[in-house]
Amino acid sequence: MSEPVKRKRATNFSEYEVAVLVDTVLEKINIIENKQSDAVTWKEKNKAWDSIATKFNALSGQINRTAKELKLKYDCIKKNIKKKQARNKFERFKTGGGEASIEELTNYEEKVLSYIALGVDGLPSENDCDALIVFSICHRKYGYIEK
Repeated sequence: MSEPVKRKRATNFSEYEVAVLVDTVLEKINIIENKQSDAVTWKEKNKAWDSIATKFNALSGQINRTAKELKLKYDCIKKNIKKKQARNKFERFKTGGGEASIEELTNYEEKVLSYIALGVDGLPSENDCDALIVFSICHRKYGYIEK
């Protein structure tokens, strides 16, 4: 029997390539991060990724990457940012004292986070503060309280 053909692995993205990818994607972020899922939106997204691939390959000057590879890398970047932010949040709220080991975000991760922060951190709760709860209880029990 013949052996299955192994898929040739692409080379890893360099730091420069990742920075170029992020800068190029951020130019079209409104199209890329659009949450609509109709046919027109998908066509726009595919056209945007093709445009990103063309510009990326012109700027990076190293290895030509397809739109599919760039989209996959961008999705991995977002996934890693979400993981880091979740670990950092866990560390901040961990009990037991001591220093929290917070992972610093790279420059390109901070750029991406500034656009997807709502999807990562979520909406702030209006009723999730002990001070507000105590104030509310005092207000109901004793009437209006001056701060």
